[in-house]
Amino acid sequence: MDSVTFWTRPIFLATIFSALSSFAEKAPARKDTRSPADIEAATRLQVFLDRANFGPGKLDGFYGDFTRKALALYRESRGEQPETPGNPKSNAAPDVSGLDLATIDPVFITYKVTDADLQNVGEMPEAVAKQAKLKALPYRDILEEVGEKFHSDVD
Repeated sequence: MDSVTFWTRPIFLATIFSALSSFAEKAPARKDTRSPADIEAATRLQVFLDRANFGPGKLDGFYGDFTRKALALYRESRGEQPETPGNPKSNAAPDVSGLDLATIDPVFITYKVTDADLQNVGEMPEAVAKQAKLKALPYRDILEEVGEKFHSDVD
């Protein structure tokens, strides 16, 4: 590979990524039209699956692809027929009949950040070699740590 080809590809890719990122910034945000009850129902199912060790991905209140796959695997593990997959882009509620979702109460809690939580937050060295020397990698901020603790995301 000659030096021109070597440098042309990264510049070409950088141009594409730059164009895509500027497009993404201009794209209108999708408005969330779900009711609080819909969000709670989806989150309740996600917590149920997570506690049963069928990871639904991040607990975000959406019936996303990971949640649907986790539900199908949960039902399959119980000898039940999994629901026929619908449109993965749809946020329509899946069939949750037969699931004891009432055991997940409350769905949401108020969490008070503790001093122990704050001890896990700190500066992250940029160099991988310096990161490798640390006993544990710190969280960048408290939101990242709490998000990890509760398998959720800041949105």
